[in-house]
Amino acid sequence: MVSKSEFLCVSALLREMKIRECNPREVKMKKYAVILFIAFFHLSAPCVHAQNHLQTGRSLFFANGELSISNAVAARPEFEAAVAQNPSDQSANLFLAITRLIFLLDNTAAYAPGIPIENAKELLDSFGVADTGRDLFDWTAAFPKNPKGNYTVPATCPNGLEIQTFLHSIILPEIVQALQNLSVIDPSFILLINSAETGQPDNIDIDYGDILMFRSVLYATKAFLLVLSSYDLNVDIYRIVDKIDKDLFNANTDLIDQYTEFLKRLDIGGPRMLEARGELVSAIDNYLQASDFIRSEADDQSDDLIALTPEDLQNEADFRNQVAEIKASIQDNREAVLELDNAEGSGRIDFNRIFGNDLSGSPHFREFFPLFDSEGHIHTRTFPDTTFGGILPDCADELSLVEFTPFRLPIVFPVFVKTMVMDGNEDDWQTVFPMLPSYFEYKWSWNWDIEYVKVARDKNHFYWMIKFQSDAVPDCYYYFSLWNEEDVWNKLYIYIWQDSTYQASNWSMNMHYTGTEEDYGFGEIVEGRVPISYIELDGTLGAYVSGYYWNPESYTSYSASVSGSSMLTGTEPSIATAGADRVVVDSVTLQGEAIIPERSITSWQWSLRHTSDPSQHRTATGPNPTINDLTPGYYEVVLTATDDLGQTSTDTLLLAVLGSNEMVTREECDLEVFSEMRKWIGPDEKLGLEEAIRALQVVSGLREED
Repeated sequence: MVSKSEFLCVSALLREMKIRECNPREVKMKKYAVILFIAFFHLSAPCVHAQNHLQTGRSLFFANGELSISNAVAARPEFEAAVAQNPSDQSANLFLAITRLIFLLDNTAAYAPGIPIENAKELLDSFGVADTGRDLFDWTAAFPKNPKGNYTVPATCPNGLEIQTFLHSIILPEIVQALQNLSVIDPSFILLINSAETGQPDNIDIDYGDILMFRSVLYATKAFLLVLSSYDLNVDIYRIVDKIDKDLFNANTDLIDQYTEFLKRLDIGGPRMLEARGELVSAIDNYLQASDFIRSEADDQSDDLIALTPEDLQNEADFRNQVAEIKASIQDNREAVLELDNAEGSGRIDFNRIFGNDLSGSPHFREFFPLFDSEGHIHTRTFPDTTFGGILPDCADELSLVEFTPFRLPIVFPVFVKTMVMDGNEDDWQTVFPMLPSYFEYKWSWNWDIEYVKVARDKNHFYWMIKFQSDAVPDCYYYFSLWNEEDVWNKLYIYIWQDSTYQASNWSMNMHYTGTEEDYGFGEIVEGRVPISYIELDGTLGAYVSGYYWNPESYTSYSASVSGSSMLTGTEPSIATAGADRVVVDSVTLQGEAIIPERSITSWQWSLRHTSDPSQHRTATGPNPTINDLTPGYYEVVLTATDDLGQTSTDTLLLAVLGSNEMVTREECDLEVFSEMRKWIGPDEKLGLEEAIRALQVVSGLREED
């Protein structure tokens, strides 16, 4: 359709042709000129309009250096109009891609309260995040805290599934659209952001290398969101945060046992993980192309958005090699060999196993959970598989896993309840878990020669031993001390000078300390004893114990100490779990589970004690017994498990029996019980057995609400 302006232009030309006298050939040529003019007008007019929208959008976006979310929101329609007028406009597509992402944080966006979550503003509002300070370029908004300084969330906050749905249905599509915008940009692209726009003294050049880097980040983000949407994350966030605030949260019972599908791969998870695999490869490809482009630039890079200085080249080259290894792992079905700062040399990660593109399927990550204590620490040696299904093939044991991870795992080591014979023989220590060298709490930094430390206790004594990687040698000082709780280290010193008159093969030492400075003694030197590589010590509970030896010739010394720190826990880890509290009708199948992989359970004993009718007490054996014809009311269930080393531990759960045909889902029961439990928090802000029973009684109708 011809616009009014086009019609007027053409009419004027025709009138000119009619008025003037000209030969037929000239008239024919002028007709062609008119046709060409009309065609050019149709082609160029949208470009002119697009440029107008683009320039207006840039003015709104930069606002003379006053970058803000609101400015980006105002500019987005102009960039959309520019792309609509000219889909091949590379600059307009870049700005539209950028504003698409910033637009997600629009704090003025409208929404209908409730599910589904429509935008980021609704998500932040539902978590109680302050409405002010939500500016991407100057973010000060934070989650609310209570008077105790703990983070809190409203009871109306969304659960894990609702957040997953929001990320997959709202955030992910915008990333896809942004990538489509960036796909029209070619290697010839260059964009100048002048100083008037930025409010800074220098101009900024954006070239194709920057676009490739932007695309790499978006592909990686897309892959991450696909991974998040591949696994079950549907947990009640309010319940968990509330329990953490009240010091009631236990990762085993309140997360892992409570949500039996947590971190299992969803049915749709397999296809999504394969899609994530492809997006990650695209992220790597775009990064490598960006690196090549930036490295090949020969002009002055001082005004480029992204540039590599000579000092950066080697580090960036190392990173290129790393991401290329990851790509090879994914595509070639092999481990990636990565240089790791915290590991000796390099370590291997099999990314192919994460994404399951070898047709084995990506793993259910909940299968790899260790056992946590009440403080959220990990009990040593409770990882079901330290290789995580072969993802970390070099981590055959806990020590190698600790050395591999880039952060210190929150592992605690139990103080085993056991009386040790102080005879210089290591046999009685075999069943005691060692503290790993990475977790020694030491006063000196020289602990390289220590293999491990073990601790144990009985009613009267605290036992400690340190094992060196090499045997005791002549002409070295061996020094041990006990420190009191005030960190005063003059309570007891024991110096032992071993010179050439004592042969290493004849030397051993036991020490026993009961509280006074003089009250210590040495074990006898036993003729013919093999060279020792460790020394034992026992002392009062709660003391700080440290030891080192020092070679006066080489001036090297080795030390370690143990104390009541976060590394040590006074309770031994349970060897089995009875599972979470249950609400049933009239029968139950109990769910005992071993939790220390290297130990076998030889005996499962269950005791079900009815809280109001002793005649209804029941017993059972085996890991998963089924018990029928239960009486309505409450059973305190105790599992006593014994392992092949003779260690016995107990775990408990509370069983509520409805005794009717009324059926409810477990989730409904859990929510009702938790809601009622919150009313029975004691003055100490803790929930005891009595309060839990009251809550279950009210929920099941066996008791009137007080």
